[in-house]
Amino acid sequence: MKTERIERDLQNNGDKYAHQYSNEGFLKKLPQLARKGGIKAVAYANVLYYTLKAPTTPTNVKLSLIVFLGYFVAPIDLIPDLVLGIGFTDDIFVLGYGLTSLMLSSLKDYVTPAILKQAINGTKRVFPKEPEENIKDIINQFGFYEQI
Repeated sequence: MKTERIERDLQNNGDKYAHQYSNEGFLKKLPQLARKGGIKAVAYANVLYYTLKAPTTPTNVKLSLIVFLGYFVAPIDLIPDLVLGIGFTDDIFVLGYGLTSLMLSSLKDYVTPAILKQAINGTKRVFPKEPEENIKDIINQFGFYEQI
């Protein structure tokens, strides 16, 4: 999977993916992501989701988050979710790419300790046996730890 191809798809179809997003759609797809992508993908998705929901997140950042999460929710994207074995590969990549690209444009400035706590709790609901410290370590890969 080429990064450039996904970037182009997000740029060319951002409006389409933004229209696919809903809180209900996200929450419904999260258990599927857990099975296919594991705890890391769920933790990343939760950071994006709770940052989007925060009233303090600026509108321009929310618009970017809606595109990334809309791509995740959309059943038909670059690799349709129904394709056995690889259908979630691009979704997982886009979640990580979303965090990375938004981090470069200072998402860190808007992710508060409360958002991180919600992301940890949201991940814990999907993976109840996972120690909280492990979830913190996953999220810390993006440099949030000092806020938690």
